[in-house]
Amino acid sequence: MKERLKEKHLPIDYEQMMFEDMLQLRQGSLSVDQFMDRFHELTIRNKIVETEQQTLARYRTKLRSELCKEMWTARLINVEEAYQLALYIEKQMGPSVGRKMIYMRDVHDECKWRLTSHTNSYAASANAKRKDRQFNKGDMVLVRFRLERFPPGSFTKLHARRAGPFRVTKKLRTNAYVIDLPFDFGISLIFNIEDLTKFKGDVNEFFAIPVLEVTPALRVLENIAPQDEIAAILDHQFVTTRREGYYKFLVQWKNRPNSNSVWLQASEVKRLHPHLFAAYTRQNLPESSSSGEPAIDANQEKDTP
Repeated sequence: MKERLKEKHLPIDYEQMMFEDMLQLRQGSLSVDQFMDRFHELTIRNKIVETEQQTLARYRTKLRSELCKEMWTARLINVEEAYQLALYIEKQMGPSVGRKMIYMRDVHDECKWRLTSHTNSYAASANAKRKDRQFNKGDMVLVRFRLERFPPGSFTKLHARRAGPFRVTKKLRTNAYVIDLPFDFGISLIFNIEDLTKFKGDVNEFFAIPVLEVTPALRVLENIAPQDEIAAILDHQFVTTRREGYYKFLVQWKNRPNSNSVWLQASEVKRLHPHLFAAYTRQNLPESSSSGEPAIDANQEKDTP
């Protein structure tokens, strides 16, 4: 009958709850009498089977630190002796200790409440303007272009900062999508949701027309001149080797900044722009031959005797 009543009226995890209460039991702001009553109650409810010394050790470790220090040198046999000694020490200390513990507990509770309140207030303020925005496959969006998406030198301040509408072809995550961009854009098709805006308008009317914010057109990679077109020869140097040496030339690429200029050997410059090479050598290299080649080329090093 008793077991049936337990099954009917007690929760399923009742024994677990009682055992956790026993493990977490501390005297704290309780008096010695109150703590002893709670200690015995939990011991009985959990049906603890242990020796007197084990019960005594469990009781002493749950007391307040100042009581434990006073009882440390005492030779005790059972819990009853420890209880009587704790009562005596508590009376010697007076009620100020208990009031201090209650005060500290109240301070801790108030601090915890204030921290929780401020955290909730900050979270509510931060989430006030947050929107749960997601796109699905087939949605039309406007994309924002960033400088780091393009190769160095191909994106300037005169470029359009936004274009579209384009179709979402795949949803990778809630914050990452694959966009159907034109092939000649030459950039990655994966965009973060931060760079996407839902298109609100007639798709048939505006499809694939850039939405311009800075310039009337988007400059793409196919309009960039290739690097193998030499615009000018800026300088030359003679490199000394064991076989006397050779010339190298500093060339500037067409439609490229001066910072992209590179040093090339004479044979390479002649192959890329023979007329410019011949004119430069006639004007700047007095030792050049009538054919327009320098006296010592990269591929025509003289053997030393």
